[in-house]
Amino acid sequence: MDEKYDAGFERKIKLISEQNIEAKKYKILDHNARIITRRDFPELVREERAGNKSCLVITNGDGETFLMTKEFEFTLFSALKNSI
Repeated sequence: MDEKYDAGFERKIKLISEQNIEAKKYKILDHNARIITRRDFPELVREERAGNKSCLVITNGDGETFLMTKEFEFTLFSALKNSI
C-alpha cells in the first residue's frame, strides 16, 4: 500500500487514543489472549484495508476477536525490536 504520511491523521489518532484511555474505553490483550490461527481475508485487500490477505486471528479473554494484518505485524515487531 503506497500511502503518504499524513501528520494530521497521526495527531487525530493519538488524540482519540488519549481520550479513550482517560475514559477507560479500551480492550486488553493480556495473558488470556491467544493467537488462534493465521487465515486469509481476501476481502480486506479488495476493500483496500490491507495489502496482504494473510492475517493473524487473535482472541482476548473477553472473547473479542482481532485481525492483525501483515502490515501491522511488521510495524509492531519493528517497534518491539527497536525498543530493546
